[in-house]
Amino acid sequence: MSKKPSPENLVSDFAKFVSAPELAPPARLSVEILGAVRAELNPRASKVFAKLGLIQVFVGALVLAMCPQFGLSILPGMGLMTLFMRFGETACMTGCGAVFLGASGLLGSLVLTREELLVIRRSRFLQAAVMATLASGVFVCLGGEMVISLGLAWVMGALVGGLGSFELGWLLRSRLRGHVL
Repeated sequence: MSKKPSPENLVSDFAKFVSAPELAPPARLSVEILGAVRAELNPRASKVFAKLGLIQVFVGALVLAMCPQFGLSILPGMGLMTLFMRFGETACMTGCGAVFLGASGLLGSLVLTREELLVIRRSRFLQAAVMATLASGVFVCLGGEMVISLGLAWVMGALVGGLGSFELGWLLRSRLRGHVL
């Protein structure tokens, strides 16, 4: 069991530390540490996009359990579609797209690191557009039935939902920390 150091010992230890001769670390170690810090503070956009893609796959599967997309669903029933269809097909597709990409945007903004979020924020519209396009392409490849006008409504909903929920998560995260990230 260690004892708590007294204030006198702390001052004495600090004085010894300050007066000790300066030692230069090996150059290779300095380069490695600087490289690791640089990589952590500036993550590659492709790595961040891959992480966001994994979040989308996980969250997308959960969303498919609650809200069928283009006739594809994990569980039986219509889920949120029942609510959205009250407002018409276009509103339904817009709502489904918003929920599909919005859920992953929100989760991503809460679980990714601050540095990764900054990478996304630099190209957030492009990232959301690529995610929406890829998701709709996957739905078609899996046999989803897509009509162009409703597909565009879904993509627009996905863009608005994805970007909006990402920003909401960003603001929520900054408020929880007491400052803007």
